[in-house]
Order: sequence, then structure tokens, then C-alpha cells
Amino acid sequence: MWAPKAVLEAPILAQWRTVGVTALLAIALVVASALWLGRIIARSVGRAARAAIALGEGGPLTLSGTPVTEVNTLMAQLQGAAARRKAAEHNLQASKDRLQLAFDATQLGWWQYDPLRHMASGDARFKEIFDVTADEISIEDFMKRVHPDDAERFRANREAALDPANPKPYVDHEYRVRRRDGEVRWVEGHGLAYFEGAGPQRRLVSFGGTVQDITERKEREEKEHLLMREINHRAKNMLSVVDSIAHQTVARSSEDFIERFSERIQALSANQDLLVRNEWNGVEIADLVRAQLAHFADLIGSRITVQGLKLRLNPASAQAIGLALHELATNAGKYGALSTDRGRVDVRWGIDGDTLAMSWTERDGPPVSAPQRRGFGTIVMEAMAERSVDGTVDLDYAPSGLTWRLTCPATTTLEMAERQPHFS
Repeated sequence: MWAPKAVLEAPILAQWRTVGVTALLAIALVVASALWLGRIIARSVGRAARAAIALGEGGPLTLSGTPVTEVNTLMAQLQGAAARRKAAEHNLQASKDRLQLAFDATQLGWWQYDPLRHMASGDARFKEIFDVTADEISIEDFMKRVHPDDAERFRANREAALDPANPKPYVDHEYRVRRRDGEVRWVEGHGLAYFEGAGPQRRLVSFGGTVQDITERKEREEKEHLLMREINHRAKNMLSVVDSIAHQTVARSSEDFIERFSERIQALSANQDLLVRNEWNGVEIADLVRAQLAHFADLIGSRITVQGLKLRLNPASAQAIGLALHELATNAGKYGALSTDRGRVDVRWGIDGDTLAMSWTERDGPPVSAPQRRGFGTIVMEAMAERSVDGTVDLDYAPSGLTWRLTCPATTTLEMAERQPHFS
């Protein structure tokens, strides 16, 4: 048989064309599917990458589902990491808040020193104490704040703490700082230095600590020291007065020494009680008179008149005048106006210009005459009172009743004068 070659090869060529087209279509389909899957995976991975970047930068983490299970697992892990980070940040902030509360409660400020840049920084309390407005201050500018009298000691303590050869890691000292307006404040500082390495290779890593304004404490300490010296001085003076009272009492009246001496010590004690109660800031004359007339308190307002301005005696004057009032009250009770049921006593005081005048006047009592001898009571009422207040005493033994009148400079006798009348 005979047939054309083209007729015989036509089916084979058609089959090959079909196979080729089918292969091309399959390849195109595979490529398209791969591109589609790659796009899905790329977008999913891109979301995960953006979420990871946001998490690393501390921003909010935005999560959404993807078609890729593995990416979803990764996103879930990122979400867990974000939650843990948020919890850690919350705990850290709570810890910082508690620490700041402790600093605020104790009025402490914190500071730190950068050894590489030679700069110091601190919190708001640190800035307030050292009168600093910037967030950082150089060590040179800081040293200008330290009082010149304390600068060398401060510098020596700091160098000892930061000496890598022989460090003294912990340092505490008190020093003064001078603010920009010239005000001087006392400061207590504590510092702790940390080093790396050992021997010659030791290197300072950090240096920080706390600072506190202790100006009020230093003022109280100074006041206490002054008070102790004043107490010591007054105690010596008091012992001298007691010694004088003892010698004069036994010399003048040995028979009733114990009774008279005890009464005079009690009078001195009453003066001391008033001075201590007023923190040694003086004693009002009205309170002093009432204290020395305590045995006749029920007669004040009826047979005893107490009248004068509201004036405050200084401690030395209060002691002397208090003892004089005690002797006057004792004499009045034993021999004078208060020894009868009818006698009266007027105690008055006031200011005439720059002069303080005080008087004790008795009337309606038994007839009075001058004593035969000058006893210790008379010395207290006259000589001791005059010397103590740099004044003059007029003691008159008139038959109608004893009169004692003291005049002295108000400026050296009184703590302060409030010109308000006092009556009782």
C-alpha cells in the first residue's frame, strides 16, 4: 500500500502538539500556584516580621490570623512574649514607684556619676537640693556648689572612693552646699562604687548613691549643744546660789536652819519649774508672783491683789526677783500682813519709760518695825535683787506695813513687754 508521509505523520504530530500544550499549561499552572502560595507566605511572614519589629521597638503588637499555620504559631509566641514584656514592664514600673515612694518618704534624693563623661545626674530631689535645673551637671560645676570650707574634704572622700589602686567603695560624709541665691544648706551624702577586674586592671564601672538635706537636723544639733552649754552654765550658777543660801542661812539662823533652807530651795525650785516650762525663754511676772505665793493661793483676789502689765522677765531676773518675792511672802506670813485675818498685800508692776517698777505693799496688819539685825532674807530682798537686775530697792518698814519697791532698766530685765494689763 502506498500513502503520503504527511498523512501517516499527522496523528503523531497532533499528539505531540497536545502533549506540548498540556505540558505548557501544567507548567503555567504550577508557576501560578507557586506564586500564589509564595505571596500568601510572604504576606504572612511580613506580618510576623512587622509584629516582631513593633515588639522590639516597644510599640503595640497588632496580631491577625494568616493562612499559614507555622506563621500563626510564631505570631502566638510573639503575643506571649508581648504579654510577658508588658507584665515585666508593669512590675518594673511598680518597683520604681515603690522605690520613689521610699525616697520621697525619707526625703532622699538619688544620684549617679558617669566615670567616662565625668557627669553627674539625679532625680528631682537631687536637683532641688543642689539648685540644679539641667538633667546633668559636670563634676567641675558640681564642685562649685560645695562650700569652700568643705570642698577639700569632699574631694578627698570622692578620690578615695574612686581610687582603683586602693578603693574605698562606700563613702558617706556631711558637707555644706551653697545655692545660687547664696543660701547655705547642710547635706548628707552616701555613695557606693562598683569596679570590674582586680589589681592594676581594676576599672570603675559605676558610682551612685543618695543625698539628703539635713539643714534642720544640724540646726537642732547646734541648738542642743548651745542648750547643753547653757544648762552647764546655769547649773554652776544655781549651785553657787544654793551654796550662798546655805552659808547665809546657817550663819544667821542656825536654830531653824533646816526649815528655812528647805523653804528657800523650794522657792528656787519654783523659779526653775517656771523657766523650764517656758523653755528658758523667760517668765511672766504674774506667773512668778503666783508661784511664790502658792501657800496663799486661796487669798489671791481677796486679800492679795496682783496687778500689772503682761511682762516677761529674763531667766536671771526671774531667779532674783522670785527669791525676793519668796522672802517677802515668808515675812508677811510670819510677822506681817498675812499673819492676821485682816491684813492685805498689794503686788503691782509696770513700765515707766525705760524703767520697770515693781512693788510689794502690806497694810492692815500688825505694827511693823525695822529688824534688829540684817538677816539673809533682807539681803535677798535688797542687795541680791539690786545686783541681779542692776536696779534699786527701797525697803520701808513703816508702822502701817512693810513696803518693798524695785526699779530697774526694762531693757536688761525683760525678755519682751506686751503692754496688756493683768489683774487678780
